[in-house]
Amino acid sequence: MFGVVTEYCVHLAADGLLRRGYGVSIIRDAIQSLDEKKGREILGELESRGARLIAAEQALRLIGHDARDRFQLRKTAGK
Repeated sequence: MFGVVTEYCVHLAADGLLRRGYGVSIIRDAIQSLDEKKGREILGELESRGARLIAAEQALRLIGHDARDRFQLRKTAGK
């Protein structure tokens, strides 16, 4: 999952999914905290409950894409 604000959107969505027994992967480089310390605490709490913190490149691999090719296409598309 990804979201704009770790302390609100990401926290509440991940919490709800974990409570319902779903597996949760949070794309670390696709979220942002308003308060870095609080954001780290929330991510630590979610991780301790079973959420996985992963990079966008890992997420692309998990859904069957070679992330390097995907990012390369994006970089060269504007040339």
